[in-house]
Amino acid sequence: MPAGATGERPGSSPARPRAGASIAGWPGKNSASIHTQRERAGMLMRSSRSSAPTSTSTRTGFASGRLFHANWSTKSARFHLPDGEHKVWRVPFASYDDLVDRWGAIEAEAQRNEPEEKRKRAEARKGTYEERLSRRRAVERKRRRIPLAVDDLPAIGRPLATPLYGIVVVGEITGELVDCHEVADLYPHIAGDHVWGLWRTPSLEELVQTWHSKRAPEERERRRGWWLPTLEELREARLTAKARERRASQKAQA
Repeated sequence: MPAGATGERPGSSPARPRAGASIAGWPGKNSASIHTQRERAGMLMRSSRSSAPTSTSTRTGFASGRLFHANWSTKSARFHLPDGEHKVWRVPFASYDDLVDRWGAIEAEAQRNEPEEKRKRAEARKGTYEERLSRRRAVERKRRRIPLAVDDLPAIGRPLATPLYGIVVVGEITGELVDCHEVADLYPHIAGDHVWGLWRTPSLEELVQTWHSKRAPEERERRRGWWLPTLEELREARLTAKARERRASQKAQA
């Protein structure tokens, strides 16, 4: 669990924080004071440093940003890196109750992602089919290829969303036929004639220039293996690309 986390779910929603307030936790049903919770809470919330604060920021410890995003109902929450080091989520004050309601799931995922917990699961998977499949997926990802239906090929050079690799850019169609039986465990929905396409990670500029789809992907598109990215998918990919390019720039200057 994140350092200092209690694992307790709040018994009631906290009072709405005022603009400019500094929040380190919320009062649980057995809490004596907010000061006590500041010592024990598993999250850190800080007011936005704008001239008229309207949001707080939440650091989720070992919980992945993807998990936090999946548990969030409002589109106003945004992942950002204010100092280039600490990963935090900006949360509107108006959505504070929603954060409290979902914190149990976020905290549970944080515990799952602790290094020791990951090590235990890796030990338990040794020699199993799950471990072999995980290794095959890792090798397949390094090959940076994706099976594409011969009668429904995507546009070359345009960012596309995929179920396994996120948003990618297909740069080449090799023409090599895919042995569907050989990769059925990696691509379970594959059927019919497919050829291999080679993909790469899109740049931030490409992601910014990409126009989003106005609807969620249909089941047919998910089974096909690619679709036009939604606005939320593009936002997440842009933030990741921005952080990646920032790290590359810092490394080049070091």
